[in-house]
Amino acid sequence: MDRSRFEELYRDIGPPLRAYIARTVDDADLADDLLQDTFVRFLRTAPDHLEQAQVRTYLFRTATRLIHDTWRTGKRRSDLMRSNFSGEQTASFEARSDIGHDLAAVFAKLRPRDRSLLWLAYVEGYTHEEIAGVTGIKPASVRVLLSRARERLAPMLQRGGYAA
Repeated sequence: MDRSRFEELYRDIGPPLRAYIARTVDDADLADDLLQDTFVRFLRTAPDHLEQAQVRTYLFRTATRLIHDTWRTGKRRSDLMRSNFSGEQTASFEARSDIGHDLAAVFAKLRPRDRSLLWLAYVEGYTHEEIAGVTGIKPASVRVLLSRARERLAPMLQRGGYAA
């Protein structure tokens, strides 16, 4: 892949891919690392004949696998970072009135798999089949797992005053 094609690809897919990773891992630094690792793996291993939609799915699948590897190996730096904050700093962070931060805090309380599935379905607009391709979960299971993720999210949104 030549440099200009890669730059175009990165401009198109990089921001939504980073947003997906960041919301799933809930750690901006780790998200940057995983985004970089995703594109490095893509450059090393992706076939040249992929169409744009296939490239997007390939990158999201690679990022999802890297996220899972990170969780499996226990390299979750955000827990360590949070443990270094004093209670006062944490309270002021959680007390922000900006709705985007409030919703991000609610989203962060979900399990990583739930965050991943909800993000792919409702932010990226992926179908169940596309989510299955990215995550390696069977399409029928995606439907069930998404339903359960929504069931877990609903009371959190209600407690936060975002749903009736």
